[in-house]
Amino acid sequence: MREPMFNLPPVTAALAGLLVLVHGLRQLLSQREDLWLDFTFGVLPARYAIALDWPALVAPFSHSLLHAGWLHLGINVATFAAFGSGVERMLGGVRMLAVFLGTAALAAGVHILVYAGDLVPVVGASGGISGLFGVVIVLLHRRGQLGGSLKVVAVVWIAVAVVTGLIGVPGQDDLSIAWVVHIAGFVAGLMLAPLVARR
Repeated sequence: MREPMFNLPPVTAALAGLLVLVHGLRQLLSQREDLWLDFTFGVLPARYAIALDWPALVAPFSHSLLHAGWLHLGINVATFAAFGSGVERMLGGVRMLAVFLGTAALAAGVHILVYAGDLVPVVGASGGISGLFGVVIVLLHRRGQLGGSLKVVAVVWIAVAVVTGLIGVPGQDDLSIAWVVHIAGFVAGLMLAPLVARR
């Protein structure tokens, strides 16, 4: 019996499907409605200096469901499928989802602090994905399966996040990288890994 090409655990598959569905539905919106969605449910640092209304409270989580374009979505779904599958298989779907949402919210909080007053909304699942990656490498390191130093892997990940945040993605001038979100999510994953892995 042949193994399917895409054999994702159920919670990872469901969330990946939700990300694609949300972006697909956005294509039915007008440009004005689409922009409203980003500014309402994306992480807008300036909003937190004014009032904590309900969109401000849900945005640290809801921004993970929104993406700036098909390329942004494709990169995030692919990396989420890889890291989310690893965490779900090792720790279960509930803990994987908790890590994703928790690190996404923590990363959003750090971005709000660093860019206080900024009027550009942040969208994308990168904070949660970076958190999952942090958990994966800690778990693999504990099992002796990392294949390299944990510190080296962490430094490389952070360096890539900083470089792409400063110079952008080659050939994609319109895609801005929220590098603080990447690093904050990754560090949050490293810190949460011992907690979620404890049985």
